[in-house]
Amino acid sequence: MKKFLFALALTFVSILSAQESIVNKVEEQDKLLDALGDEMMSIRLTIQSLQEDNKNLSLYSAQMEKAVESCNAKIEAMEENIASIKKALESNKEDTHEIISVLGDMQEELDRYKAYVSRMESRLKRANIFVNALIPIACVPSLVGGVCLYANGRESEGKLLIGCGVATLVCAEIAWNGGRLVLKLW
Repeated sequence: MKKFLFALALTFVSILSAQESIVNKVEEQDKLLDALGDEMMSIRLTIQSLQEDNKNLSLYSAQMEKAVESCNAKIEAMEENIASIKKALESNKEDTHEIISVLGDMQEELDRYKAYVSRMESRLKRANIFVNALIPIACVPSLVGGVCLYANGRESEGKLLIGCGVATLVCAEIAWNGGRLVLKLW
């Protein structure tokens, strides 16, 4: 009878221990779900912010490209004028002084437009480099946190955060570079 009671008590203790382990696992899952919800909200906010930045930069980029095209057209027109004036200069030696003055003015204006076009092109390149560098930087905290959790034995949480970081990186890259490609094709 003592053995039976001992076995019954041992079974009862193991059931309580298993129940406590199950409760701990459920609480851990609840914490993980809360952390996942917070991370997803953070990702949504980051993506919304990047989309807004993309819209603003796309509009600015389109305006800059129009300005560059306009400047290039003016540069071509000025180069044609310079060529025709040079021909006239060769054929008519009397108006040399006046033509040289006009050519000098046109050359100065041409140099200003070339400098303006160069600045616009460098701004476009810097804006693209900035956003392409900002996207991975926004994903680093999630990736680093996931790697730290994974390395400290909390593998499921670590994998989850690493996955969220990679998903954020991929979505943001697709949104930015895909949007630029669509606007270029359009």
